[in-house]
Amino acid sequence: MDLVRFCDLDGTIIQSHRICPENGVLVELYNDKPLSYMDYRAYERLQDIPKNLFIPVTSRTMEQYRRIFLYRDGGFPKYALLDNGGILLVNGEEDVQWNKEIKQYISSDLHRYEEILNHITEYGECKVQDDLVIFVKPYSDRDDALLGDYMRKWKGMQMFRHGSKVYICPDRLTKGYAVGKFIRNYSVKNAIAAGDSAVDITMIEAVSHGFYPPELRESVSGKYLDKVSFVAQMRLAESVLNYTVSSGV
Repeated sequence: MDLVRFCDLDGTIIQSHRICPENGVLVELYNDKPLSYMDYRAYERLQDIPKNLFIPVTSRTMEQYRRIFLYRDGGFPKYALLDNGGILLVNGEEDVQWNKEIKQYISSDLHRYEEILNHITEYGECKVQDDLVIFVKPYSDRDDALLGDYMRKWKGMQMFRHGSKVYICPDRLTKGYAVGKFIRNYSVKNAIAAGDSAVDITMIEAVSHGFYPPELRESVSGKYLDKVSFVAQMRLAESVLNYTVSSGV
């Protein structure tokens, strides 16, 4: 493969309608209402990148991912990593073997979900996404704080959020692990990554260069700082899509 771009979606490649970029291109509808946009220049650049070389890496479920339309022809990237990397789509179809291997890898932690759910349902609406990630929408700020206090007692489990939504899964189910596994499975030689939140930082471990907002600088291990470009969140999409091996950053 040529240069592969592993990219988070929400807040990186696409932006909420609440912060729609100037000249933004609508890329997601929900209940017939505009939900997400993409910067026009980044959108135009994406059309020129082969669909096998741009790989979304997201915490979204398959249903949520399929709402996004990034290409004029209505197609999807050839590959996509969903549920924090627990699901791999190839040409829109789930790679069953990938999912089986991931579940085997985190099997001991998946057995803990029932006990966790029995407790946290008092803090918010809960469900398990694709049998991989616990999704929680806290009832209130107080419940959100209590949820955080409770989850800190669980060793080996991580909690991350996107806006008001909270996700819980094993520490080992990271975007970085999924990206590394993909790189090995598909013999990828050159890869970069981009993300806007702490959950995206692990991807830098598996690639040659990464793009993250300045607010995440303290979250990046010192040994990786020399291969990270810190750019404003609204410039992440354009920066990662315009990167070339020959020109560098």
